[in-house]
Amino acid sequence: MGDIAIIYFNDSPFEYSQISVGLASLYTYLKKHGYELIIYETHKCSYSRIISQICSEGFEYIGFSVTEMHLDSALSIAKEVKAESNTKIIFGGPFASLVPEIILKQNFVDFVCVGDGEYSLLDLLNGIQPKEIQGIWFKNQNKIINNGISKVYNLDDFNITDYTCYHSETFISIRKNNHNLKKIIFTWSTRGCAFNCNYCSNGILNQKLKYGIRSRNIGKLVQEIEHLNKTYDFDILFFSDENFLYNTDYCLEFVQRMKGRIENLTFGFLSRPEHINNKNIDLLKKLKNVGWRWVSIGIEIGNEEKRNLFLNRKNTNNEIVKAFEICNEIGVATNAFLISGLYFEDSNDLLITEDLLLKCQPNSIECSIIFPLRGTKIFSKYKNKNMLYKEEGCKNYFRDISVVHPEYTHTQLRIIKKYFENMPHKKNTKGNILTILN
Repeated sequence: MGDIAIIYFNDSPFEYSQISVGLASLYTYLKKHGYELIIYETHKCSYSRIISQICSEGFEYIGFSVTEMHLDSALSIAKEVKAESNTKIIFGGPFASLVPEIILKQNFVDFVCVGDGEYSLLDLLNGIQPKEIQGIWFKNQNKIINNGISKVYNLDDFNITDYTCYHSETFISIRKNNHNLKKIIFTWSTRGCAFNCNYCSNGILNQKLKYGIRSRNIGKLVQEIEHLNKTYDFDILFFSDENFLYNTDYCLEFVQRMKGRIENLTFGFLSRPEHINNKNIDLLKKLKNVGWRWVSIGIEIGNEEKRNLFLNRKNTNNEIVKAFEICNEIGVATNAFLISGLYFEDSNDLLITEDLLLKCQPNSIECSIIFPLRGTKIFSKYKNKNMLYKEEGCKNYFRDISVVHPEYTHTQLRIIKKYFENMPHKKNTKGNILTILN
């Protein structure tokens, strides 16, 4: 039996699921200090089975790492677990860090960890009283005790992240990449995001936690990549960073350290279009030489003016097109990321987005349906316009719908999503996107 269990909500409408490198870091850190963390994944495992297993094990602590989308499911499970056991319930993760008061109002929740969990959870497991632990919020006679924000975690506390806490089918996931099935695993080089997009919780987390952007020691990162290469059979290594190209000096040192180390390594990452340009073309080519073969670039919506005004995305369409052109020229496959269902998006915007995609020619396209996150500016807009809606069982913004659009029905929103995602596959042959909507 482990010392603590955490339920990780990685439900997915796909045949694969993501992992949380943050939880893997927590697992590694606690293991280093002699504690066993067991992670129960909701991907391919029913809630009822998880409840049965954790109640039978008799854990002292049961944790829930949640985003807003999975909050209701997490609270439901926590309530049932508390009713069947004497375990202490602790919540953490992005959404819990933003709204600890809301979660602690539930009488079955004992603690909320605000910020990084490594130091705070270790103190809790070591028997330190909650009132003495920075970042651990709790209740005292129904009064919520604000213990501030946890100490910022030193990312170089260990050399290699231990991913054995995850099921092998989660850590090594088989998914389509550039039309082919590939085995993909994960690593990470940074925590945090420097940008403040109006639809994303990263901006409000930055304002509250004030951790900033943190980078791992490159020597330790390279050591981890070499370990993964020797230990696992995979096709693509994916950096789960918010924006891998943000720090060009860091990327240059990474290239220097990786040069000649691993033959036939292939890796990919997320990027913003303005970071793929002619000014850093030499860096991009060097990254290509050490294994960079895939990138996912956020476009969101084709209307440049609205993208800037409503989403706080400052890149231009010319920058976007140029980024895709450069990737194509140097031989890096591209994925374009879109957001549909935006309240300000009209039929003309759809045509602009389609035209932009035709110019970019990405190898693949992912289109989410907007899920307004509490605390973000876009959430306030949807709330004020009375456009919030939650489908029963809403768990994934690639599939489920949480808004009412002023112009399009839910069926039409799904048609828009599917139309854009099919563009690289040449399946849209009857006119433009408006043709199939009318």
